[in-house]
Amino acid sequence: MIMANRTKRAEHTRAPVSYARDYYGWIQHNVSAIRAGRLQDVDWPYVAEEPEDMGKSERGALRSQLARLIAHLLIWRYQPESRRISENSWRATVLDTRRCVRELWMKVRASGLNYRNCFQPLMSTR
Repeated sequence: MIMANRTKRAEHTRAPVSYARDYYGWIQHNVSAIRAGRLQDVDWPYVAEEPEDMGKSERGALRSQLARLIAHLLIWRYQPESRRISENSWRATVLDTRRCVRELWMKVRASGLNYRNCFQPLMSTR
């Protein structure tokens, strides 16, 4: 999704390495230019978007993990016959998902977001 949005714009980049063709190379070029103080060589319009895109990605991952956790906990509670087959697997999945949620929440919270902004799409009835 993020890559698709930038593909069109990346054709006009000043960086010798294209974001659309070689993302890793593009990152290395910009990091090297910044560290060397060659600020004129930095692809600033797109570099500035990276933290924003990372935040969107982490919020999406958090929503996904929360939905997964809620689904597993509801099934655990209301369909006990499902967990009898592989109780250890269910328990491990719930524990792992809780760990992922905690880690993602710390990242999202550190970015200054509150739970209402982050979880509003989960609460939607549409």
